[in-house]
Amino acid sequence: MDITTIDFLRVLLIVIPLIFAIITITEKQTPKRILGVLLIVISCYFIIYFSLIDVYNPSVPYIHSAFLISIMPLLFLYTKSLVNIVFIWKKKYLFHLTPGILVLTFSLLFLILNNDLLNKWLANSTIAYYSFVLTTYILQVIIYSILIFRLIINHKKNLKNNFSIYYHKNNLNWLK
Repeated sequence: MDITTIDFLRVLLIVIPLIFAIITITEKQTPKRILGVLLIVISCYFIIYFSLIDVYNPSVPYIHSAFLISIMPLLFLYTKSLVNIVFIWKKKYLFHLTPGILVLTFSLLFLILNNDLLNKWLANSTIAYYSFVLTTYILQVIIYSILIFRLIINHKKNLKNNFSIYYHKNNLNWLK
């Protein structure tokens, strides 16, 4: 079996985030744990995207989109945990992950409850579903990007006001 460069890059896109996820999720600091979850979600997205899980079922693409629409909320929560010194995980933050959790739940139900009626429904609603997911994802990218930039701008203002000596070292420009 010949391994091509594309296959090698696919494996790297999955393995590298998983390695970092394993390293970061075992840490006690909340930002590192959120980063670990984010990296696991990205790895799962790539695993399904590159069809490394070879399951013939119409609901597999739905699982793929569940991970896709979970990336921006996790990125927002990671940024929030970085810029907020006293960040403590609260149950209310799960609200940000609701769309991804709902899509994943329904996808797993479709995968488990594989019957003819369900397959007909999936076949007839694929375009509507993907337009919903695409709209949700675009809205998430726009809204969460604005929220993330607001967090960074407020953090920069706080650094300037409270720690003007340390501002140049800790300005988080790398998040832009």
